[in-house]
Amino acid sequence: MSIPHLLALHSLAGMNNERLRKIMDYYTDPVLAWEDSRNWAGVPGLGKEAALHLDLAKRELDFDDTYERFLQLEGNLVSIYDEDYPELLRHIYEAPVILYYKGTLPREEQLSVAMVGTRHSTAYGRMVAEDLAKDLARHGVWVISGMARGIDACCHQGALDGKGKTIAVLGSGLDVIYPKENTDLYYNIVENGCVISEFPLGTTPLPRNFPVRNRIISGLAQGVVVVEAAEKSGTLITVDYGMEQGKTIFAVPGPITSKQSKTPHRLIREEAKLVSCAEDIIEEFSYLFPEVKATPVINGKENAGLALSETEEKILTMTTVAMHFENILVETGLEAKALSSLLFFLEMKGYIKQLPGQYYIAEIKN
Repeated sequence: MSIPHLLALHSLAGMNNERLRKIMDYYTDPVLAWEDSRNWAGVPGLGKEAALHLDLAKRELDFDDTYERFLQLEGNLVSIYDEDYPELLRHIYEAPVILYYKGTLPREEQLSVAMVGTRHSTAYGRMVAEDLAKDLARHGVWVISGMARGIDACCHQGALDGKGKTIAVLGSGLDVIYPKENTDLYYNIVENGCVISEFPLGTTPLPRNFPVRNRIISGLAQGVVVVEAAEKSGTLITVDYGMEQGKTIFAVPGPITSKQSKTPHRLIREEAKLVSCAEDIIEEFSYLFPEVKATPVINGKENAGLALSETEEKILTMTTVAMHFENILVETGLEAKALSSLLFFLEMKGYIKQLPGQYYIAEIKN
């Protein structure tokens, strides 16, 4: 299939995923479609007005320059008609006809998990996002997010810190990095996973692009994890897409005093699976991916019952003798709310015990 012609078709002003799908379904060959633009009015469902507009746009497009810009980007293009198109994505509603990407696409046999959350994250949310993504990456799980500020960026960074793979799905063209402060993150992701966009090169990050791209974030994954989100957060768009696509929904609980805990707590009440560690997610897909096993090492002892973050392991190490909350706070450098939440989860899992007077002691299981 001719990449230059497919690229040119997709780059036309007024072209969108639905129109491109109709044209390609009708012609099957992008070269034939490009050369027969004057007859696009005959494409079922396209409409005469849209066909005329697109034909006029074709006359204004510089075919060679469009392809040259694509080559200079040193990216890749895969269409839904290609064998290496992501299989999970192929079957979603309104699957993108074209994906532009830099890096390496995940294989079908690799577990991928979407992690999403608010741009207005708390210190607790950022810490949990990084630690959870790092643990997932350590066990070979691909972490997918949207490279936005806040939780998204923390999820990508956590996966990179865990020496794993991560995917960023953009709301702009592949050549438009947004937000700018994530430029280094963008290139690190390219080297350790991939950056993906369904939008033509040069597309700016318009607000309407982000809800649309969210269907790809969930579509590429087996499950969707919500870390932090307020009641009316855009994160819910990804969750809704995930539910429509039959994905497993997970949520990380947070402090009851935080507005960013509202959505995760509601989702848990509505039967989303509570997440306190990577093992909670990995276990859910163990029947599909038996090779993905969480076997964390705590104080030199392997324990398959719980995948702990570095911070949690540090807390367990320092509480082998009883330690006061304030001392743990100083040693970890956490905020009080974040530490309280971590201690709660460790206690809930039976790895730490609270003693009178706000003292804590680890109960490491053999």
